[in-house]
Amino acid sequence: ITGILLLIFGPLGFEALWANWILLVKTILLLILMASLSFVHLKLQPKIDSFFSELDGDSDIPENLVSQLKPYRMLRKKMATFCLFLVITTIILGLQVYGSFSPWLTFCLIGLCGLFSLKVNKTIIRFGWI
Repeated sequence: ITGILLLIFGPLGFEALWANWILLVKTILLLILMASLSFVHLKLQPKIDSFFSELDGDSDIPENLVSQLKPYRMLRKKMATFCLFLVITTIILGLQVYGSFSPWLTFCLIGLCGLFSLKVNKTIIRFGWI
């Protein structure tokens, strides 16, 4: 919200969205990122949490819990990879607001960003977030 307010009331003005394609793409990426994170926070994570709310400290873990939980966790991991790609792409474009790189360099950097996001997705973290 503050970025959009700075755009409207700042020195560039709202018309800069139409004059500067980088600002327009950054704004669109911001809206997509907000929608993706809202989906994960409001829909996907509560569904995952609902599987654990049925358990208490004394009960045994149901055998089919892992098979029920796996599709939701995989979707959450894919969404995290997608959000990482969007954030790094937004940073790359953010460096170019006042002075832009050549288009081929921008697309190469975004391609490297995609490769990095895929590599992070394929990397197995042994102990989770520890």
